[in-house]
Amino acid sequence: MRIFVMARTLFTLLILMSFLAACGPEQKDDDSKDEEKTEQNETENKDKDKEKEDKDSKDKDKPAKGDDEEEEKEERSVPVEVAEVTTGNVFASYQTTATLETEHSTDVVAKAEGVVLKLLVEEGDTVKAGQVLAELDRDKLLLDSRKAKVVLQRLKADLKRADELFKKKLGSSEAFDKARYEYKQQQIAVETIALELSYTLIKAPIDGVITNRMIHAGNLVKRYDAVFHIEDFKYLQAILHVPERQLRVLRTNLPVQMQADALGEEVFTGTIERISPVINQKTGTFKVTVQLQNEGQAMRSGMFVRLHLIYDEHNGVMLIPIDAILSEDGGEAVFRVKDEKVERVVIQTSYKNKNDVEVTSGLELGDKIITLGKSALREGSKVSIIEKAQ
Repeated sequence: MRIFVMARTLFTLLILMSFLAACGPEQKDDDSKDEEKTEQNETENKDKDKEKEDKDSKDKDKPAKGDDEEEEKEERSVPVEVAEVTTGNVFASYQTTATLETEHSTDVVAKAEGVVLKLLVEEGDTVKAGQVLAELDRDKLLLDSRKAKVVLQRLKADLKRADELFKKKLGSSEAFDKARYEYKQQQIAVETIALELSYTLIKAPIDGVITNRMIHAGNLVKRYDAVFHIEDFKYLQAILHVPERQLRVLRTNLPVQMQADALGEEVFTGTIERISPVINQKTGTFKVTVQLQNEGQAMRSGMFVRLHLIYDEHNGVMLIPIDAILSEDGGEAVFRVKDEKVERVVIQTSYKNKNDVEVTSGLELGDKIITLGKSALREGSKVSIIEKAQ
């Protein structure tokens, strides 16, 4: 019995050991797997933390988007047009406007009364002094002329006979004097009728252009009626009323440049012909007469013109385009291009023309200054020069 119990116990131990031998490796593998999984998770967490730190570091080092755009904008070149500082002539002038007038113009008047038979010119025709412009009816005057000439012939015979009788002492001196007086008187009558006949031919008193015709064929014209108007466009003048402060700089024979809106950019020249010696007390101005020799007759009376009365001139001075000027705080400056970058330069100027300005300091001959594109620039801006538009 004792042996049986010992065998049973041994068998139980064997079974237990077999079971432990079978379960031991599997449990060990599960523990190993758990350990490996734990290590893998820790590695992944470390990698994620490292990536996050790297990302935060990059974000910290990377500039803001607005700053990057501003920096990119600063580096971008601004297209501009430039001009070089050159030399030339510039003048000082008083500028004003006026309406042109003809210096020589007149109404043509009829010196005789009669019906208009024929018109020989029209408006716009150029005429010479003494040219016949129109003819009046002259039939009655022709008859009066024939009658006066017949009477003159009779009186001439009477004078001859009285002279012969007086020389022979057969007639008195009173009879001779009377005959001579009547003959002279009739001579004057014949000449008067001839003059009246000449008045039936209406003639131009001056050279010029017919600017107005006031009669038609068949009209009855009375003595001294205006029938035509003539203007001489060869010499035109402008009457100016200039402020008294300009009296010290203006003088006769100074050159004058003028332009008419109707004729575009063409420039005409004239001179100051007369300057009034007195100042108008009411307006504070004095009268200046400018004369234009209009040889080609491109200008016309009544045209509106812009005048430059030139009273001083500077030759061989530095000039820049007026479009390049920056007016700031009562001073003047320009943008100069140097090594593809912009620098603001304060300048001093003197006389100005329509397109150019004289520079007395701040620039040198050959400097490139910006004329177009100034509004987008500041000190140090990078620029690219483009060709000037034609």
